[in-house]
Amino acid sequence: MAKKKKAKPKAKKQAAEPLILTARVKKLVNSLGCKMSGEVPAALNDLVVQAVKAGVKRAKGNGRSTLRPVDL
Repeated sequence: MAKKKKAKPKAKKQAAEPLILTARVKKLVNSLGCKMSGEVPAALNDLVVQAVKAGVKRAKGNGRSTLRPVDL
């Protein structure tokens, strides 16, 4: 009989593809006299995704297919 393959452990689920540049965010935080936790980029990325989704919903609600700054 053939051996059964072990199930691969599931990878951590990421909310979305990275949309921010971690190095630039860290540089800004450092320039303001603070340090940054390694969890900040993922949290910031989630905020960006939420803002864009809400903006698109607002734009579509107004009958537009173009996202504008006012939608954010």
